Amino acid sequence: TFFLSKAQKEKIKTANEYLSIAKELFEKYMLIFPMVERKKYLVLFANNMELRPGGGFIGSFAILKTKPLGVEELKVYDVYDADGQLKIQIEPPEPIKKYLNLQNWFLRDSNFSPDMLENYETAKRFLKYELNEEDFSGVILITTSAVQEVLKAFGEVYLPDYQEKINAENFYIKTQFYVQKDFFPGALNKKRFLHSLLNQLIVEFERVDPISFISSVKKSLDQKNIVVYFEDKRLQEFFDKYYWSGRVLEPKCLSASQDCIVEYIFPVDANLGVNKANFYVKKKLNLIVKVERNGEINLEFVYILRNDSPSNLLFGGDYKNYFRLFLLRDSIPMRALVDNERFPFILYNYKGFLELEKIGYSEKFFVVPVGKEVRIRYVWKNKKRLKKGSNIYQIIVQKQIGGANFDFSLKLLLPENVYLVNQNFSPLVKKESVLYNTYLSSDKVFFLELVKD
Repeated sequence: TFFLSKAQKEKIKTANEYLSIAKELFEKYMLIFPMVERKKYLVLFANNMELRPGGGFIGSFAILKTKPLGVEELKVYDVYDADGQLKIQIEPPEPIKKYLNLQNWFLRDSNFSPDMLENYETAKRFLKYELNEEDFSGVILITTSAVQEVLKAFGEVYLPDYQEKINAENFYIKTQFYVQKDFFPGALNKKRFLHSLLNQLIVEFERVDPISFISSVKKSLDQKNIVVYFEDKRLQEFFDKYYWSGRVLEPKCLSASQDCIVEYIFPVDANLGVNKANFYVKKKLNLIVKVERNGEINLEFVYILRNDSPSNLLFGGDYKNYFRLFLLRDSIPMRALVDNERFPFILYNYKGFLELEKIGYSEKFFVVPVGKEVRIRYVWKNKKRLKKGSNIYQIIVQKQIGGANFDFSLKLLLPENVYLVNQNFSPLVKKESVLYNTYLSSDKVFFLELVKD
């Protein structure tokens, strides 16, 4: 009898999953690279070490033009080349005007929405004004973290133009070195380095193990370090199905139960310190849900940020963060604090591209100095209460495009007349409290079935 170990079974399961996704994507290939119609796609390279709500500072971009069943041209641009050709004044979002002291808006800062479709529409607007480029069929946003992940599949890549060996470990430092070397707005260093790397990856692609490559790309898609939006609805359905589109999720109950209460939590950061401090910032998120005897649901959100940036490095420094917490708009705000200092907890209406009237947000700008830790805390109530009998409580925790993976803990405190009878995760249960620790690397949906006497 032939026995497989647990690890071997897991590998086979994973390989089958990857092959299934690859097969689905292969079936869509002719929609991406059609036989007759020629298409044009926008590729945005976002440095998530200088995080923006939609992924990161856009330092470079490419325009990809197709030919029948393949790529005709991939042209890389430095964003300053394009932004230098903007002849009109475009009003920036208020935080950019206030905290970056900029009166004009440019493509490099265009992804200031947490929703990819909204950022894509904004980017198209800039490219029409700057380069007279339009009629795009879709967009792919690739973060620095995604390039690092994909490089793991290649191992080491030699760049003849730079006489450098590039791998996942040194990619970011080497990129920063060549970008910052003799830098000025419009310098070609970054474009040349990226172009050299992309060309070499294409040259060496045949030597890469396909399972390793698919694994790296899938991981980057799952973790929102690559997000994709296509205007062809048949194609976009595939990416929506796997939550790879970078869209703001609609806060709706996925259960058929009528007695369903939804919670929606989406923390969004924007590094406005003109540095790459996100390389050094570590984050933890704690969510405490306390249910009262009368069925009232109180929530406490604690976001801990530590800046381990060395002060003497050119691309480190204080982390100046414009922070937004997206919640259900009909939540009942109680209090909000940065460390021990209170600030107004007001939920502004966020409609976004989908007119999501159920979502609101609170905003706060704060600084995490080098070597320091800052704790931001929100307390609110859900508008709904548990009813007598069985209830479904669903918590949606959304991850930001390009955001770092971080520790996440969910603590549920129950009174003696409320019982947890089912859930879609494996918690540690201690009488009146339920604790679950995980690593938040993608969107999470927690289902809890609670029975109230």
